[in-house]
Amino acid sequence: MEIIKAYPLIFLLTVLLPFAGGIVGAYLGWDALQSRVKDEKHKNTVEDQLNNISRLLVPLTEKAELFKTYEQVLAAANEKDQYLLAVISQYERLKKAAETVESFRGHKESTEVEGLAETILNEIRSGLPPTRVDPNLPNNPLIIKAGVNIYRVLFEVPMRIPPRLEISGLPQGVSALVTEKSRFGFTVVFSPASVPVERFGFTADAEL
Repeated sequence: MEIIKAYPLIFLLTVLLPFAGGIVGAYLGWDALQSRVKDEKHKNTVEDQLNNISRLLVPLTEKAELFKTYEQVLAAANEKDQYLLAVISQYERLKKAAETVESFRGHKESTEVEGLAETILNEIRSGLPPTRVDPNLPNNPLIIKAGVNIYRVLFEVPMRIPPRLEISGLPQGVSALVTEKSRFGFTVVFSPASVPVERFGFTADAEL
């Protein structure tokens, strides 16, 4: 206290002000570091989302091309299939949206990009109808799940006539109703809807 009383001005200039300045400087430095960490976390989050989109874009593109081969078979016979066209449209829409998000790579990241990436990821994960090609079934059919226990089956190669079909591999108590049968495929509805059918087999006889 004697030093403070004896040299108040010097104490203020040499002790209090540097101490207060140090506290302010430390606070500003800490705040800057926090902001930097937040920016890095945000940048890493967006980058991770873009990387996920890149990985998901590959099978998305491959499937879209696969669908087009079936569409070309139908087009060659002057036929169209509403289920296939709807699936192709959805895949192309998501593919275009994903590519739009990808175009932001290398640019300044923003919350808008992050939100768009998250939306596209969610749609790719959950918005696409289940589809598959089954090489173990006649004519390597493309199988599109059109609803609960409803499947659209398209042949890779058209048959000579609408085939006689026998559905197999169903759970006990499930029946199959075939509709929209043609040389190019058919739709099958399984009942009851309360018993889910994810896999099934069939034979297709196109002999006259």
